[in-house]
Amino acid sequence: MAGTSLVERMKGAALLDIETYEDVEHDTTATMQAAAVVVIHALAQAVGNWQLGITAALSGAVGALLAWGVWSGVTYLIGAKVFGGTATWGELLRTIGFAFSPGVLLVLGALPLLPPATWLDDQADRRDLASHRGDHRDSAGAGLRHGQGHHHCGAGLDPVRLRHGNAGYGLSAGE
Repeated sequence: MAGTSLVERMKGAALLDIETYEDVEHDTTATMQAAAVVVIHALAQAVGNWQLGITAALSGAVGALLAWGVWSGVTYLIGAKVFGGTATWGELLRTIGFAFSPGVLLVLGALPLLPPATWLDDQADRRDLASHRGDHRDSAGAGLRHGQGHHHCGAGLDPVRLRHGNAGYGLSAGE
């Protein structure tokens, strides 16, 4: 049987453990734990959004709490009334509340580990570095003539061109 402590249940919910969700669904005393999970999620979201300003942090936290109640209600109405389901609103509050468990990781948004979307430009950076070393091959391995696609010397390098490449612009080092 799944654990009954808040941390054990949050871990089980985050790992999508069916037994945890079944246990929470049937344990009528777990509603306060589910509320605690949503509050922890909301606080983690507020901390993670803090760099965007206090308004974003607070609205994200309040939004998480409202989303829990509204989504549970909508799910209940559609499931029970439209499709004839047997779940109660309390069961949905508990299971949906614990589904917020992975949101604890939103607190990591406050850590300035990497600039946003740095990893997206990784391939372009490698291609640009190769062109500046004199490797005249594009990312597909096709040969390039001097002046096609990339700068080939260190003089006059434009950081925007380096980041996004010159492919399609027909620019050479002298332009």
